[in-house]
Order: sequence, then C-alpha cells, then structure tokens
Amino acid sequence: MKHILKFLLVFLVYPLTAFADVKVLDGDSLIINDSEVRLIGVDAPEYRQICFDEEEIIYDCSEEAKNALVEIINGGKIECVKLGKDIYDRNLSECFTEELNINIELLKSGWAVLYRSEEKTYVKAQREARENKRGLWRGRFMKPEFHRVLNRNKKDKNFL
Repeated sequence: MKHILKFLLVFLVYPLTAFADVKVLDGDSLIINDSEVRLIGVDAPEYRQICFDEEEIIYDCSEEAKNALVEIINGGKIECVKLGKDIYDRNLSECFTEELNINIELLKSGWAVLYRSEEKTYVKAQREARENKRGLWRGRFMKPEFHRVLNRNKKDKNFL
C-alpha cells in the first residue's frame, strides 16, 4: 500500500524538467518542452503594459518583467511542479532553478504581484519588494488583472 501511494504521489506531482528548451513568453509564462507553463500565485504586467517609475517617467513594465524572469532563470535547469490547469489549458506550476523558487523570486524582485494566493512565503516576498520599492513598486502601476479587465472592456466596446 505504501508503494502504491508513493507511485501515485510521484505520478500526480511529476515535475516538468528542462535544460535548454525553455522560452520565456512574458513575466509569468514559459514554454518548457512544448508545454505552456503559467507561474502560479504571481501576476506580471501584460504585454505592452506601461507603468511609471519614481520620477513619473513612463516605461514598458511588461518588458522589464519579462527580462527579470529571463535573468532569474539565467539559462539554467528548471523544474516545475504542475499544480493544476488554468482556463487556457496552461499548466499552473511552481518552478525552481537549482537554487531558487522562481515564483517567489519574481515577487521579491517586484516584477510580479500576488495573484489569488495567500501563501505566506509569497505574501512575505511581495511585502519585502514593496517596502524596498523594487521593480513595479518603485513607482505607480496598475495591477495586471485590472489592466486585463480594462483592455477586455475596451475591445468589447470597439475602442481600439
């Protein structure tokens, strides 16, 4: 019975591992070995989303978030634990380099915000970034989930 439970646990939480076949799509999404992975619990700025820095200068925070994710990964080995699927059929995952939890590092760097998570380590990481004015927290920004809603409404009303 013990062996069956161990087998089921390994089967259900089997990590997706990648060495070189990793593509960063944006600040919170990857393609690993042809599977799209969405980092669970974090939300990075949307494509071409603008933010304001500490001097009120506009910048493309989506590109900064994407670059931060590339830097965190740094071409190394990645392991992702699939925790579910989202409505777009992407793997919702917590991902790791050999030394780091990528999800937490994005929050610590300030280039992502919490998304539907009350995980204590995630909350602590965001608080640390906010208090130290890292990434998005150095100026003004719209939370990515609100940015999506606003742009969805614009498209629905043919504003674009």
